[in-house]
Amino acid sequence: MLGLAIGVIVGCAVALLTSYGCGPVWGIGPIWGTVCGMVALMIVQVASGLYVRKKVNEITTRIQRVMEELQRKVNRKIQMFQQRPGGSQKMMQQQLERDQAESIREAIEITSGAERYYKWNFMLKKQINTMRMQLYFQLRDFAKVDELMGQSMFFDARSLAIKIVRMYKKEDPGLDALCRKRLKKLKDDDLALIASLYSFIQLKRNDVEGALNTLIAGIDEVSQQ
Repeated sequence: MLGLAIGVIVGCAVALLTSYGCGPVWGIGPIWGTVCGMVALMIVQVASGLYVRKKVNEITTRIQRVMEELQRKVNRKIQMFQQRPGGSQKMMQQQLERDQAESIREAIEITSGAERYYKWNFMLKKQINTMRMQLYFQLRDFAKVDELMGQSMFFDARSLAIKIVRMYKKEDPGLDALCRKRLKKLKDDDLALIASLYSFIQLKRNDVEGALNTLIAGIDEVSQQ
């Protein structure tokens, strides 16, 4: 958005300058100006896009490090518990859940660093909201998940699975149509995940035949890919 606006301004300025520069010498002022203006616009767009991508990648890298550190912390505590048998497994589980919640909340806080770049890319806000939605789902903060769903994207199977779960919990009548539509487009592991989830939901509804048909259709689709 902002990058496009700046690009248009720069492009117009370059077009005007070059039209009245050397272009008229060869009688191609307007054409030369248009070409130079378009090139300037593209350069600004590419440069701003690369800049924003670099900053967002830095944020996602920080989040990845937080989650990797969480995994190492969990592994260490499990090893300590195994080396000292007799401790309360329930207490250990509660401690691990607290550690996980703290790390996820830290990751959510990190995503706020991307907000300053929303004005540069109109899709970035939805990308960050999708990430936040996934993190809040891990926290079981379903109120925030539902709040963010309308501002998120569902191109990947993980986000789509979250949407399907929430639609099932809220008894959304559009669930079946969504699942059937998306199952026709998914492939490989993504198809297996959504087909398994949808068949599980059908089983919860006591629709055994429908669950079996969903799994069979998913297997047939994967075998044909």
